[in-house]
Amino acid sequence: MARLTDRRLFQLPWRSAGRIRADVDDEIRFDLDMRTAELVEQGMREVDARRQALAEFGNLDETRRYCASVDRASQRADGRAEWMAEAWQDARVLWRGVRRAPFFALVVLMTIALGIGANTAVFSVVRSVLLARLPYREPDRLVRLYGTAPGKPNAQGMLTPVEISAVQQSRALTGVGVWGWFGGVTYVGDRSTEQWESVQVTPDFFHVLGVRPWLGRTIDSRDVGPDAAPVAVLTYPIWQQNFGGDSSIIGRDIRLNAQVVTVVGILPPGFVSPDRSPAVWFPLDPRSLFADPVAAEHRRAYRAVGRMANGIGVTQLRTAFEVTASRIRDAHPALLDESPVAAVPLHDDLAGPIRPALLAVMAAAVLVLVLACVNLAGLFLSRALARQRELAARAALGAGRGRLVRQLLTESVVLALGGSVLGVALAYWATPLLVVAGRAVMPSLAPAHIDLTVLGFTLGVTLACALAFGLAPALIGTRFDLQGSLASVSRTASGGRTVRRAGKLLVATQVALAVVLLVAAGLLGRTLSALEHTGVGYDTSRHVLTFTVALTPPPYQDSSRQTAFFDQFLTRVRALPGVRAAGTVVVAPWQGYTAGGADSLFIDGLPNDARASNMASRVTVSPDYFAAMSIPLHAGRILTRRDRADAPLVAVINDGMARHLWPGASALGQRIRLGGQHAPSIEIVGVVGDVRAFPWQEAPPTVYLSSLQRPQRWGTIVVRSDSDPRILVPAIRAVLHQLDPELPMPSAGVETMDAVLANMLARQRLPLFFTAAFAAFALILAALGVYSIMAYSVTAREREFGIRTALGARRTNVLALVVRQGMAMAIVGAVAGVLIAAAAARLLSSLLIGVSPYDPVTFTAVPIVLLAVSAVACFVPARRAMSVDPLEALRAE
Repeated sequence: MARLTDRRLFQLPWRSAGRIRADVDDEIRFDLDMRTAELVEQGMREVDARRQALAEFGNLDETRRYCASVDRASQRADGRAEWMAEAWQDARVLWRGVRRAPFFALVVLMTIALGIGANTAVFSVVRSVLLARLPYREPDRLVRLYGTAPGKPNAQGMLTPVEISAVQQSRALTGVGVWGWFGGVTYVGDRSTEQWESVQVTPDFFHVLGVRPWLGRTIDSRDVGPDAAPVAVLTYPIWQQNFGGDSSIIGRDIRLNAQVVTVVGILPPGFVSPDRSPAVWFPLDPRSLFADPVAAEHRRAYRAVGRMANGIGVTQLRTAFEVTASRIRDAHPALLDESPVAAVPLHDDLAGPIRPALLAVMAAAVLVLVLACVNLAGLFLSRALARQRELAARAALGAGRGRLVRQLLTESVVLALGGSVLGVALAYWATPLLVVAGRAVMPSLAPAHIDLTVLGFTLGVTLACALAFGLAPALIGTRFDLQGSLASVSRTASGGRTVRRAGKLLVATQVALAVVLLVAAGLLGRTLSALEHTGVGYDTSRHVLTFTVALTPPPYQDSSRQTAFFDQFLTRVRALPGVRAAGTVVVAPWQGYTAGGADSLFIDGLPNDARASNMASRVTVSPDYFAAMSIPLHAGRILTRRDRADAPLVAVINDGMARHLWPGASALGQRIRLGGQHAPSIEIVGVVGDVRAFPWQEAPPTVYLSSLQRPQRWGTIVVRSDSDPRILVPAIRAVLHQLDPELPMPSAGVETMDAVLANMLARQRLPLFFTAAFAAFALILAALGVYSIMAYSVTAREREFGIRTALGARRTNVLALVVRQGMAMAIVGAVAGVLIAAAAARLLSSLLIGVSPYDPVTFTAVPIVLLAVSAVACFVPARRAMSVDPLEALRAE
């Protein structure tokens, strides 16, 4: 009997328009021929008979069109009926199969659900962050503006008022929105008191962004000036949570920091802040930036976003800013080292920190889905081969190979759609978790939604997966000898050489993909471990507590009040039981020492050309700051209470700066000037250990100044205790309330240093967490894949193993044969996986710190783990092969 493969595989289930026309012509020609023959038999000449037949037939063209339309309609009706009948038949066959093998259906559904769910969740976030346009008017024209330093054109520092004024005058920009430091305010409501993050923005800020309010208005020129009333704009979530979405909030007074403020607007629900996620927005008077001319030149305390003019690109804008920097140097002699302001497209600026992590997670999710498809292809191949007798019976009853392939494909498509429904449900649960994890890297990350676009993506991926894991097994499974399959399953179920090659290819592919994912997870894990052990130069244990106190009420405008408050506050906190030290720092290391940009550093006794390239970060701290942070003293002394405002200016520098500027000599007693050559001279009295802003950055040259000589209105408090410092929070709040009941109570941002370090490493934790989860899933899939293929191979070769045993082969030899053959495929896959991982490791280089992309430990350990798991997966079916009874195998023959 001919093989089923000899039949035509696929036939179109419908006839083409040309074929219908040809059939109609044949039918008409047949009718004419028959009528002509009748007339000829009646004695008419053939020519006349033909003419008579045509005349009796009528309008030939009209008849042809009519018959063709009727034929097409009939074909469509028959096609629908046939399709419905076959679909119903396939559904019944699928249901019977599910009832016979529920575990198989469960495995398929769960595998697809995890693969589709992971990709749907990650794609929804990737689309929201990397692909979607920002919710601003013409967002492509928005750029984030940064201050830079000489030799550091990519430094992302804050701006001075002089720089802001200069770029505002540039014709390359149509507007500049400015915002200052983020602070905390206390909202006192009828039922609760909450701490909100706030920020001040200039009147042009929302206009530059092109944001329209949800209710009321945004901040504008009416809100600044000596006679302006205090106003605020709230975000949509704060409005919903605290005011129940009451539209009468517009024009209502609320109490913030014991001050009455009028709410003038609500931002739209999809608003994305260009920096962090403040809850309340206050006006910032641009004229206040220039109240102190010296501070306007040197104080880097402001951030800005600009809107480019029509026809201006980022390249032209950077050229314009070089001209602006030159004008600043000409107009301000104290700013000889002024560098051009940097411009970064706003979308790139917002998405840049999280882009590598998201792409890594997306790549891992895609690999998992591919691995799931390969795994399911093996399962479906085994299932199709096991059903060859059933398929042969259907073929004997008249079903063509194409019909059998469509039946098997229908089963894979239906199961894939069912798994994708579960996957979408999983994605609804996982997407918010991914967004929350992403906000540790990108605080302004907007919520991601599973909308019709994402569902369309999911449907397309599902159908592609169904074809990927269903088509090849269907083609291989229906390629059999019809007579042999009907006679005995055991002889032919092995499927021949093609099936064995397909099985080896599937096993090797699964192991290779699992190796790639495990290597990626291993490299990211090694990076995180290296960062955690690198250290940042201060104590990051849970015995150190940190929070921020802002002296926002008007009485603290006077610097003596600021100094007196922090002095009393720290004294009382140090007196609390269990407190070993307490200090303040204006900008903490984990907040980015260099966030404001480095200051020009002038060293007394050096010529001007020798000091031009020296820069240092200015950090204002209280005397006990070093003890609270466990920063070691290397030489001289630390700042003390004697270093008050009426005492000579002194400073402590870090060890790296001392070694760089005075190699082989002592820095003690040297005198420096910060910010300008006419700035006050400062004596260096001590050298302390280096402090890194982040574990992956080198410690910058740092100058520590005393807060007693440089009073500040706000500071980050650091409290070291003997035990868990979180139990001190109520007592610290009580101290703060006793000193000034009008001050906002610290609530948000109260963290121990181990939590601060964890947040600092979130950029590495995000891809590591998801990649590790995907790698674990891949490891399980690879083990199941190796096991299923080997188990099927043993079942198909039971007769062979029985004969080997009957001929004298030891059972241990049979076991070794199966394990050896399985491990040969696994080794090939492991080698291929290592090569692929080595080629792709460079793509992870932006996320690797302190670890080589070709880390030998990772590239050695991962294949060993995979091969060990594969050996276990081969051993189980090998034991079954060893126990085959030769008599039973021969009897079956």
